Amino acid sequence: MQSMTGYGESHFSAEGVQIVCSARSLNSRFLDIELKFPEELAWFRAHAEDIIRSRVGRGRIEVSLMSAAPLPADYTFNTDIISQYERFLASKLGKKKVNLDAREFLHLPGFIERRVKNWRAYQPKFDFHLLRALIKMQRSRAAEGRRTTRACLTHLRYLARVQRRIAVLH
Repeated sequence: MQSMTGYGESHFSAEGVQIVCSARSLNSRFLDIELKFPEELAWFRAHAEDIIRSRVGRGRIEVSLMSAAPLPADYTFNTDIISQYERFLASKLGKKKVNLDAREFLHLPGFIERRVKNWRAYQPKFDFHLLRALIKMQRSRAAEGRRTTRACLTHLRYLARVQRRIAVLH
C-alpha cells in the first residue's frame, strides 16, 4: 500500500543562489499538477510537467522552485529611450540636436532595463533536482503506506482478539 501524501525536497546552488526544489503530493482521484516557479524559470514549466506525468499516476502534486534570494539579472540602460527623448526635445525646442545627461533619465520608467539571465543552460541541473525531489516524495509516500499498513494490521489483530473473547463469552 502506498500513501497519497508525501514530501520531497532537493537543494542546489546556481549562479551563487541557493535553490530549493520541493514536491508535495496530496490525495486526489486524478493527476492534478500545480507548479510554482519564479517567472525567470517559466520556460521550464512544460518540461517539468512532462517529467511529473511520467513519474506519478495520480494525486495532487505541488512542485515549487524557490530561491533564497532573487535570481540574478543584468541591468542595462535603454539607450533607445534616450535617443527618442533627445529627438523629441530637439523637435520641440527647434534645435538640430540636444545632448542629455543619462542621470536625468534615471527616474523615467523603462530607462533601466532588467534583462533576465538565460537559465536554460541549467536545465540538466533542474531536471536532476526535480527528479530527486519526486523520488524523495515517492519514498515518503511508500513509508507512510507501510506505517498505515502496520497500523491497520495491529488494529485487525486487536479486533480478532476481541472477536475470540466475544465468541468464548457467547
